[in-house]
Formats: sequence, structure tokens, C-alpha cells
Amino acid sequence: MTSTIPLTAALHGLALQVQPHDLIPTDNNERGFGRSVLDAISRARSQDTVKWTLPLPEDLAYHIIDTYLADDFTTIRSLSLTSRCLTPYCRRLLLRALRVATIRHERKDTPFERFAALLKESPHVIKLVEELQIMDRHSTVTLPKEWRSGLTTAMHTIFTRKWTCLRRLHLRIHDNWEDMPKAVRNALTQAFTLTSLQELAFVGLKLPISALCKSSNLLTLELLRDSSVTLPTAPAPALGQALAPQTLVLKPTTPAEFRQLVSAHSPLNLTRLLHFTFETPRDVVENVLQTLPTKVCYSLKTLKVSLLHQNSRAGMYFVLSPRAI
Repeated sequence: MTSTIPLTAALHGLALQVQPHDLIPTDNNERGFGRSVLDAISRARSQDTVKWTLPLPEDLAYHIIDTYLADDFTTIRSLSLTSRCLTPYCRRLLLRALRVATIRHERKDTPFERFAALLKESPHVIKLVEELQIMDRHSTVTLPKEWRSGLTTAMHTIFTRKWTCLRRLHLRIHDNWEDMPKAVRNALTQAFTLTSLQELAFVGLKLPISALCKSSNLLTLELLRDSSVTLPTAPAPALGQALAPQTLVLKPTTPAEFRQLVSAHSPLNLTRLLHFTFETPRDVVENVLQTLPTKVCYSLKTLKVSLLHQNSRAGMYFVLSPRAI
């Protein structure tokens, strides 16, 4: 029992004030990447093969970290910096979910360009990331009519990497697919075909469903806030066999939009759909539910509905409490 004291002290006594596991700038005066990420990347350059010298077995030490420190990125960062034995395990926890986001007053080189440069310098990071968020939160990048060449190159670099463990990709880019540079479209299409990719979420991006036709392992599709997919005018049964999500999230949606997604022309195969979440104005919710095909109702396990109520004065919608049916 006494041998657990040094490890316990190391796990709980090395608290540093740092940001968690994302790459978002901490504030307007500190626009660099989160300190924990840069430290983890720096330590990741060392080899994984390190002799175990801690007084506890490896599996027990990892169990303590997973049980008590899974969300304590401050302590995990400290462990990665102070114990060579725990560095490989802790760096995976620090780098498994990354968020690259803009700020309102962005400097000339965007976070996307800095992130692309980091990936070139430290390619081993690619093997550790399981969730990646690319967030143009204030439209500082895509607001201009033309993409800068540096930004185009950066996006191409990011999305053409071999993300062997990437499970979820979240894109917040307010733009139309046709207006994006061809190099960026091709890079995104390549990213959508990653064999490890299971979840896709879009905010603000309007893209054709054909861009997702080769996402054969996709389990979750989320179309959020001003994002949408355009459908072919003719039936495409071949695509329907490939794109069969088990979870579909539409926030918000209208009866017309949903009717398109479940129509005969839609390449979406909803026979495997298990979980469906959507937002819609409360006065048309029945119309959306009536549009659900019978075959979808048989497979569905959960249905969550958020009702949008319109403010008559402001002419805006706000979300009421979600209901699970």
C-alpha cells in the first residue's frame, strides 16, 4: 500500500494553470496554441519505448488516470512533462481531441495555416488525433469572396494528411461548396473517405450529398445551423447503399427539407437509422413526423425533437426544451 503514495502525489499534486486539450487561442493577447498541446507535441517527438520505473504496474497506473483524471488536462499535462514513463499515454489523452478556431480579430496568418505548419513539423501528431474541429467562428476566413492562396494550401495540407485514428470531423465553415477552391474541395472529399471516420458534423457549409458518397463507414451525420446538403435530381441507388448513417441530426429543419432527405431521389439509406434528432418550428412538427417513412419508424430507437418558437416581435426563433419520444 505504501508504494501508491508517490504515484498518488504525482497524479494529484502537480497542478499547473493551462488550457485543456484544444488548439484554440486562450485570449486576444495570447494567440498561440494551447500550452498543453505544444508541450505534448514536443514530448511526443521522443521515442515511445521507455523503461517503466514507477512503483506501480503500468495497467494500474493507466487505470488510475482513466478513472480519476480523464478530464483533468492540467494534471495530465503535468504528468506528461514530469514522468517519461507516462508521457506516451498522457500525450494521447492530450492530443486525441483538437480544436482549431479563429478569433474575431485574426492576424494575417490564420490558425489553420499555423496548424498546417505544425503538422508538417510534427507529423506524428496525426496518428494520435481522434476528433478534429475546424472552426471559422467569426467568418474571418471565408468572408472574403476569394480564398487566399496560403489558406487554400493550409486547408489542403490539413485534410490530405493520413489521419489513421480520426473518428470525428467537425467543420464550421460558412461557405458554399461550389465557391470553395477546387483544391480544398478535393482535400475534403479525400478526408471524407478515411476508413476510421465515423462521425461528420457541419455548421454553415452547404455541400452536395455526392461529396459524402464514399463515406461508407459513416455512422453519424449532423447538419447544424445553416448547413445543408443538395440532392441529385435523379435517383441514385448506388449511393444509397454506401451512405447509411445510424444517427442523423438536423438543427434546424423544415418539412420540405426533410421530405427531400427521405425522398426516393435521396441517396441516403435510412433503413439503418437508429437515432434521429431535429429542430423545427412547433407549428410544423407534425408535418415533419408524418414525413418519416414507415421503414424508418421500425428501425428507430430514439427520437428527440426540439421545438422552435418564434418571437413575434423580433421575428426570431428560440429553442424550447427538447423532447424525447
